[in-house]
Amino acid sequence: MTHSSRPRETANLPESLHHRLDIYAMAASAAGVGILALAQPSEAKIVYTPANVPISGIVSIDLNHDGIVDLTISLFGYDAEAFMNATSIGQNRVWGSGHLASHLRAGVNVGPNQKKFAKGMLCYSISHGKRHTCKFMNEIDFRTGSNSTGPWAKTKNGYLGLKFYIKGKVHFGWARLQRARLLSDDWVLTGYAYETIVGKPIVTGQKKGPDVTVVQASLGHLARGSAAIPAWRLKQTTMITH
Repeated sequence: MTHSSRPRETANLPESLHHRLDIYAMAASAAGVGILALAQPSEAKIVYTPANVPISGIVSIDLNHDGIVDLTISLFGYDAEAFMNATSIGQNRVWGSGHLASHLRAGVNVGPNQKKFAKGMLCYSISHGKRHTCKFMNEIDFRTGSNSTGPWAKTKNGYLGLKFYIKGKVHFGWARLQRARLLSDDWVLTGYAYETIVGKPIVTGQKKGPDVTVVQASLGHLARGSAAIPAWRLKQTTMITH
């Protein structure tokens, strides 16, 4: 949703107050209610958003809370099987090898790397009918009740490395996923973050410190597509091409 604003008079404010107002405005726009936990707001360079969203159907992520979807994580089924994908929008990319999304642990440096941010597969977006770049994360076989293949098949939690654009400039980020229960095939998005400095790498899992802003996301910033439909009952009607 876009908000119109009326021209306002410019006031001469101290530079430090300008910095604080800018950061507050960013947080308020992102969280709807402007909830912000911050040690030193004028020095913040990483924006972290905690979450607790089950992966079912399509979950859309707006990393920098500007109203533009940067990444979707989806779980769709074919009969007794389901596939989990990380799909980036436009020029954005997911860290991986070929068409597979890498399972990253905490402490990995995510930054400029042409090989790791290669395209992967082209997918048709179910929600928008457009072709985007997706990376395969996990194939689940409900007939056996276990994960079968994929970089995330035998893991309990992990991070996706992300490359995305803000006003034509490259930024890096991460998203964390965790199993809802031990030995289950249910995943939950538990949070995501991005580096506000153009082109600067980010370390997966970094969410505390004087240079981190914590923003509480509103429902509008985590759009759920087909979230009410169990993944194993949902038939994916789109084609995937290599």
